[in-house]
Amino acid sequence: MGVVLLGRLAVDKRSHGQGIDKLMLLRALRQTEEASRVIGIHALVLDALDDDACRWYMSPGWGFQALRNDPRHLFLPVGTIRKLGIS
Repeated sequence: MGVVLLGRLAVDKRSHGQGIDKLMLLRALRQTEEASRVIGIHALVLDALDDDACRWYMSPGWGFQALRNDPRHLFLPVGTIRKLGIS
């Protein structure tokens, strides 16, 4: 099965703290889940920019997991996206 690669999710520093990052990630998760119903998608993958971003993605609210070969290379299975109940 394939994966969706989230190339970059970034918010201008002047807009930090407004929840735009969460809205953008929610949209990417929704679109990944919707596409998985049509084509074979197993997970959403991304490369976290730094340790802070890594912690944010891996927080209990999102639940991304690190791949074994690179702690900043993260993935979230479509099954987990469905459990988040955001679609």
